Amino acid sequence: SDFQGLFKDHVKGSWPEGRGEQRAEAEPNAAMHFLRGMVGASLASLGRIESGFDVESFEKMLATLADADLIYVIGSKRAFPVTTYLSLTLSQQGVRNVLVDNVGSTALDQ
Repeated sequence: SDFQGLFKDHVKGSWPEGRGEQRAEAEPNAAMHFLRGMVGASLASLGRIESGFDVESFEKMLATLADADLIYVIGSKRAFPVTTYLSLTLSQQGVRNVLVDNVGSTALDQ
């Protein structure tokens, strides 16, 4: 349907550039091929940050966090590693925070 086409176009446009394309030269080492693919996708994603970055909202968020007495950092599944490192970094900087990690589906108890 037309709606499905719009959704597919949106998804295709939000994927990192070059995703799914084969490299012209053959990679003799599968591990290096994987690494280059991961690095390439990461670089493409990071390169798009600036185009959609809202500086005003970011500054407002920073001010809100700076005024907070305690910050709850919530993350599970794919966000878990990022939130764990964020909580660690905040703790190392002396910022009080609580990591709600949902390990063992315990988020409601945390």
